[in-house]
Amino acid sequence: MMKKKGMKNRGQNDAVQRFIFDSTAFFEYLQGGITFGECMTKAASFLIIALVVTSCSDSGTEPPLQPGAGGQPDSGSVSFTNDVLPTLSTGCSLGGCHRPPSPSSGFDQSTYAGVRAGGMKFGVAVIIAGDSASSRIIQAMRGTAPGLGRMPFGGPWAASGVPDSLVTKIAVWIQEGALNN
Repeated sequence: MMKKKGMKNRGQNDAVQRFIFDSTAFFEYLQGGITFGECMTKAASFLIIALVVTSCSDSGTEPPLQPGAGGQPDSGSVSFTNDVLPTLSTGCSLGGCHRPPSPSSGFDQSTYAGVRAGGMKFGVAVIIAGDSASSRIIQAMRGTAPGLGRMPFGGPWAASGVPDSLVTKIAVWIQEGALNN
């Protein structure tokens, strides 16, 4: 079945026409053409239509990673102490890398405070609570951080990279607010 040209946005066009009709309701009320109740009914229907039309628009961007979606851990299930720190300890804060006394790039990944402080290269943008896609630590682990290869360069995951399931856990932790839990 073929649609006629211009039929794609018919619902939005109807809403615009309805807005024009409903916006005149107030003036009709003032002139005594309709009752206050009829005016309020028209106004309420206009608001409902406006909300439906605006909520149906597509912003054209990918939705952020949502905890519990697509097989991801449920919200609140990823903790810094139990999930994030062991991964960072194994692959990142090994002796000579991101661990005191002289962590690489000044980025200490052995403590929560160190992880949140970031380092010389990315600073606090290393973790942007609620936005794992923009967090440089996730980009570094996936090899998409600007001016940096895939991390880690050393340790047990130097050849293969941090397993995706562990990167995903860290991403979920960031989406959940990157809490010290």
